[in-house]
Amino acid sequence: MLSYVNPTSLTLDPVTANPRLVLSADRTSARLAKRQHVFPHNTKRFDLELFVLGSEGFTSGRQYWEVETGNKTLCIVGVAQESVKRKGNVNLKPESGYWVLWLFPESDSASFRSSSRAIHTQMEKQRKIGVFLDYEGGQVSFYNAGTMSHLHTFTHTFTERVFPFFSLQPNDRQKNKAMLKICGISGHLEEHPIISASCPL
Repeated sequence: MLSYVNPTSLTLDPVTANPRLVLSADRTSARLAKRQHVFPHNTKRFDLELFVLGSEGFTSGRQYWEVETGNKTLCIVGVAQESVKRKGNVNLKPESGYWVLWLFPESDSASFRSSSRAIHTQMEKQRKIGVFLDYEGGQVSFYNAGTMSHLHTFTHTFTERVFPFFSLQPNDRQKNKAMLKICGISGHLEEHPIISASCPL
């Protein structure tokens, strides 16, 4: 039975996107603009940090999506709860409503943060990251989607809507200018190791 899992087809929410971000026409990818756009004041928009949320939030079920990092040198993916701070500097930690993985694709490494602690890990090439949300189970897990190796799992009792979260990070003298793209899941879903099995700790 696969009814408990939704292989989520996501789009990015332009209402939340930082004014420096440019979304593709189909809203499945984002890149950094040369200059900041001017928008009317909006309480949902991230005004300083280069963040954007997914267009759909979740209050139940198990969801899975993949993010292609391309040739980026730094990006951040994960989930954020609806009430997170969106103005000014934002602290990306679970206590602030963010469960995220910092990815450094060029150096084949990543880090996850809990409170003020950052734990770094080396990994195989990870141009595509899988994010698995089990709302009732209280888990957010990350996978190298190329090898399906497990990277990290956060645990938390969710009490409000949570959204897919994405951050491009600055261009770093054009070295980090590649787009961040949400990908569909290819192949037979019943054979997918995350769709067909519970998320390991």
